[in-house]
Amino acid sequence: MIENANNPVRVFWSSAVLAKRALFAWLNPAMWITQLFFISLFQMAFFVYVATFVNNSEIGVEYVAIGNALQSLAYVSIFAVCNITGEEKQ
Repeated sequence: MIENANNPVRVFWSSAVLAKRALFAWLNPAMWITQLFFISLFQMAFFVYVATFVNNSEIGVEYVAIGNALQSLAYVSIFAVCNITGEEKQ
């Protein structure tokens, strides 16, 4: 019974190690983190400035910033999944 309980943990750990190796085989980890932060910050700043420029009273700056923050989280997860499958093909 204990062997079956350890199997999901072992699979999760080996998948996490493999994903890290596949992702950072071509990219420096510091460069990857910097890229994610700069893309998120500049994207949020851009849409906040667009919302301010349009001056729409129904759409607040907070709404734009929160929406772009959620989109940034989705971008990170989709980037990782697509990158892993793309690296496996090579």
